[in-house]
Parts: sequence; C-alpha cells; structure tokens
Amino acid sequence: PVANPGPAPIEPEFPFAEAEAAKAALATLQAELYALINTRDTAAAAMLDGASGTSIDNFRLRYDDLDGQIRGYCAHRGAALVMDMEWIAQAITEAQQAADDYEVARAAWDVQRADWQAWMDLTGNGRIPI
Repeated sequence: PVANPGPAPIEPEFPFAEAEAAKAALATLQAELYALINTRDTAAAAMLDGASGTSIDNFRLRYDDLDGQIRGYCAHRGAALVMDMEWIAQAITEAQQAADDYEVARAAWDVQRADWQAWMDLTGNGRIPI
C-alpha cells in the first residue's frame, strides 16, 4: 500500500512589494536626513565665512552647540533607520527562503499524491477528490 500524503503544504504569504517599498522609503529618509545636515553645514559656512565680532562669536558658539545636538540626533536616528532596513531585508530573505521551501515541499507532495492516487486507482479503492 501507498500512504496517503495528507494535506498539501500551506503556501506562506509575505508582502514582498510592501516590504521593498518600506525599505526604499527608509533609505530615502536616511539620505534626506544626511542631506539636511550637509545643506545646513554649507549654508552656515557661507553665512559665517569672513564674519567676525562678538555677536558672530556668540552665534558660532551656539551654532556649534546645536550642531552637536543635531548631529547626535541624526546619528541616533540614522542608526535606527539602518537597523530597520536590515530587519526588513532579513525578513524578506527569510520569507523568500520559506517560499522556496514551500515550492520544494509542494513538488514532493504532488509526487506523493500522484503515487497514492495511482495506487488507489490500481487497487480499485476509488478516487478521492483533491
């Protein structure tokens, strides 16, 4: 006798398009975050170039203080964005592996099901619908 292969494997579901879109959006956000710093640095350099005096010195001190805070915030947020992008990339990889594993399992199940059905037909046990 040939054993009934049981129920077919269940195909995994994963929102590949949405995950790729989220990864791209995070990359864009990260690029814009760093572009903002570069734009700010360029504007400050152009504004302060050649300027002098007590007010400018006070402005530079305050600018440097805020610059350190902004850079710290951007570095923290940028690192978080990188971690999020890596997490999404890993989820996509794992989902693709699950989809590949399903294809192999389904092909094996199809062969077992065909063998079982042929045995059922041969022995006159009747056909059981899939």
